[in-house]
Amino acid sequence: ADDAVVNGVVEVRVDAGSTLGFETVLRIDGSTVATADDGRLTYAWDTLDEARGAHELEAVATDEIGRSASARPCRPL
Repeated sequence: ADDAVVNGVVEVRVDAGSTLGFETVLRIDGSTVATADDGRLTYAWDTLDEARGAHELEAVATDEIGRSASARPCRPL
């Protein structure tokens, strides 16, 4: 959620709603940190390795023919 405060290792889950032919990408501050080719991924984000302050998380799912949808970026502090 926007303006959520997190600390330590945070589990980030992404689910494209289908496991058929979806590539899923998780980005933190614009950098890809995890990918999956089955539409679902789980990432252990160690926030202690990050600078203090706001960060932007974004998930993008792309189907086999290149159509994509993204979750609205959120900014935990």
